[in-house]
Amino acid sequence: MGFFDKLSDVINSTSKEINKKAKDLVSSNKLEGQIAAEEDKIQSAYLQIGMEYYEACKDDPECTYAQLCQQIGAAKKEITKLKRELEKLKGLQRCPNCSSAVSVDAAFCPKCGTKMPKDEPAPVEEKVEPVVEPTLAEKAEAVVEEVKDKVEDVVETVMDKAEEVMDKVEDKIEDLTEKKED
Repeated sequence: MGFFDKLSDVINSTSKEINKKAKDLVSSNKLEGQIAAEEDKIQSAYLQIGMEYYEACKDDPECTYAQLCQQIGAAKKEITKLKRELEKLKGLQRCPNCSSAVSVDAAFCPKCGTKMPKDEPAPVEEKVEPVVEPTLAEKAEAVVEEVKDKVEDVVETVMDKAEEVMDKVEDKIEDLTEKKED
């Protein structure tokens, strides 16, 4: 009986060790996800600081970052231009009075009633939409979910194997018990 007691102790301690390592791995991944979320908060704060600084210094040529502010201003103008092109592709125009989006076929703005100018339609060029990258937090969340799923699969596999081993040990014990009784 000493052999089976030792075998049972080894199996129990091994399964406890595997269970602890799986829990540690899940905890580690959870902490990594929390770290990524905090890093994303920092990035958001940096962005907010930058936006507020830009608004405060965009018209000051003596500003430390005047060149960067000019780059931002130029990019904003380009975005406005690209948005107008996109509206044209969608068959929209801006009301000269209230800036509402109005169909190019409309004679008057439905919001303020201003007569809409008629332009000759320009040839339509296809534009490629830019690819929007997920944020750091979204990436981290996806990685955490993926790792969590993998850990759950590993734990399930280990538990299945442990059950198989326990079943085999129980079968051997029964066989030996039956032989001993004979």
